[in-house]
Amino acid sequence: MEKRQKLVSEKDPLTIFRNSIPIDLFISILSRLPVKSIARCRCVSKQWASILRRPDFTDLFLKISSTRPCLLFTFNLNGKWLFFSAPQHQNSSLLAADRHMSFSTENVLTLGTGELSWRTIECSIPHCSASDGICINGVVYYLAACNGTRLHTPIKLVCFDVRFEKFKFLDVNSMIWMSTLVNFNGKLGAILPDEFVCFIRIYIPVLDDPEEGKWSRHIYIFPPIWKNLVAQEDFLCVVGMTHSGEIVFSSYFPSDPFYVLRYNVERNTVIKVEIQGLGSRKGSEIFTFIDHVENVKHI
Repeated sequence: MEKRQKLVSEKDPLTIFRNSIPIDLFISILSRLPVKSIARCRCVSKQWASILRRPDFTDLFLKISSTRPCLLFTFNLNGKWLFFSAPQHQNSSLLAADRHMSFSTENVLTLGTGELSWRTIECSIPHCSASDGICINGVVYYLAACNGTRLHTPIKLVCFDVRFEKFKFLDVNSMIWMSTLVNFNGKLGAILPDEFVCFIRIYIPVLDDPEEGKWSRHIYIFPPIWKNLVAQEDFLCVVGMTHSGEIVFSSYFPSDPFYVLRYNVERNTVIKVEIQGLGSRKGSEIFTFIDHVENVKHI
């Protein structure tokens, strides 16, 4: 029995690695693999699974993954949501998307484990969210309709401090009602295109002082090559602004092939990137998200 256990131990891949590579280096190497590969490596042996579930490995993987954010794509096809990703910062005009998962549009997703409870946070102004929100430095920003009628709806920018659970409401120009909220170098920005089909320039108010409600104005005119990259019939949407200072646009319907545009506001350059590997989507609307980071904590 002892001889058999010894043979098993000697043949274990982790034992072989330990005899030739220090465990810290072993962890460092595996932390650079994609999350799918980590899931497969956990099936090699119990020892590998134990190492790859250690908190220090999980933290290291997330730290490295944060330096290589991805574009995330999802669309509804035949009653299922399909998810794909592609590298965000590769300077290539063609990218292959990697499929991740799919789930039925009729399944219920839960957040967390164990007994869950909800708290109600008091707010002095009743309101209804009217836009997607964005969190910047611990503050969640979103546009909201506050105590208005259908014909005259007051438009407010809601600033919710997550740490102190406090609401602040700012009056905003009606133009911002149709804007896309973005993280503009650590400040709240609102991207306002001058037209919704074929952009020529963009106007970005930036909230410099949330306490005083002071905004600065930024206008960017696209380079001449923009007109050659965007077809008149394509409908573009503003996805957001990356941490590297690029505004990402996507063509989600009815463009074929599907592509994204990356506009660098500092260099005034634009790159058109075709996304392949999404398969047949039968005219389904594609939703694009930026700065997606892989995490092995819940696999």
